[in-house]
Amino acid sequence: MSCGKEIICQFAKGVDENGNEFEQFIDVKKMNPRNATHPEMRALEAYSGAPKRPGFSSLPMGTANVGLNQRQVFMEAYKRNIADINLLGEYGIAQAYNKLMSFYEKFISRI
Repeated sequence: MSCGKEIICQFAKGVDENGNEFEQFIDVKKMNPRNATHPEMRALEAYSGAPKRPGFSSLPMGTANVGLNQRQVFMEAYKRNIADINLLGEYGIAQAYNKLMSFYEKFISRI
């Protein structure tokens, strides 16, 4: 894939869970956080300028522990994180995750 007028793409490069190097272009307009791979979400994160939660990521906890090509429902992961964090009484952190989930929902609806 090359980047053209109708394509919003990000270049992903790294090493997968098996130690194999990979390179791919990711069309941000075609990806969906309801069914995405970790590299796709990282590409969306980079392109959108998503605010980062404390640390270095805007992605929900527990989503990095799968294969790079395994599809996940990231929006449901946000909801689980928010519910779990609320149970712990960490309402400020839950609110931060809620803002991130809303950011991605609004961003995706615009592209």
